[in-house]
Amino acid sequence: MQREKPFVYIDTNFSLSEMLMIKLAFNSSEFELVGLSTITSFMDSKTAANNILSMAGEEGLIFPIASGENKNLKGQDILSLGENKTYFNKPLDYLQEDEGYKALYQIAQDCGRLDIITTGPLTNIAKAIIKYPDFVSYIDHIFIFGSSFGMGDITLNSEFNFFTDPKAVNIVLNEDIETFILPIDLSNSLGLSDDILKIDTHDEILSKIFNLYKKLDKDQRDISRALLLYMAMTPQAFIFEEKSIKVSEDIDRGRILEIDGKKKKYIANRVNEKSFYDFLRDKLGDI
Repeated sequence: MQREKPFVYIDTNFSLSEMLMIKLAFNSSEFELVGLSTITSFMDSKTAANNILSMAGEEGLIFPIASGENKNLKGQDILSLGENKTYFNKPLDYLQEDEGYKALYQIAQDCGRLDIITTGPLTNIAKAIIKYPDFVSYIDHIFIFGSSFGMGDITLNSEFNFFTDPKAVNIVLNEDIETFILPIDLSNSLGLSDDILKIDTHDEILSKIFNLYKKLDKDQRDISRALLLYMAMTPQAFIFEEKSIKVSEDIDRGRILEIDGKKKKYIANRVNEKSFYDFLRDKLGDI
């Protein structure tokens, strides 16, 4: 896979792990970040979008940022996992007037070729596919956080993002787009280490992120979304298994089902942990 400096769009929320991922993305020189949208998951989509807008403002950055869906494709409310909380409150700009899926489509159209990193339910992306027949022609790769091939985190067999909007997942998986998936089976095995939290930084945002992590027990220091960003930047550090899959939408909702099909997706099952932690030390040490 050729990885010349791509245009990257992030569809996300604002948990601590996503906060770290966004901070890394803001400071990356390996790709051009062209926009962000939010989807309700940890907090509601509007609160998440305002936090991201203000975090960018504190960096002196302006990106197109749009608030996305609060309901799944069946019209059901997406229940947030955390609380609506303001972490940053210094915006330099305003949120996009367009809804998340419209903003995503417009940016994809403007850029011509786009990589999407998505960390929450896939509703915004699925709506763009439904509403705009040419949308997928602008997408090179999608990097998805979600799914479980072992123990789920919302039910015995289901992970939160895939459980929340299984219809959206199946719409995305049915497209002929090169798709990479980071399941919780792999991401849950890693956490932010003590030595990284000891990195000396004068960056106010990174210091705030580190202080939030320090309040957590070591086994609760989730870095799954930073791992997804690393996968998008360095896929050669992972071992993937190619599978055709879909998601159960009714009985055992969100469960992964393997199917016969030509549209195989890349499921990460191993990562070079040393190279990932070296990446974090290098990138965070430079901030």
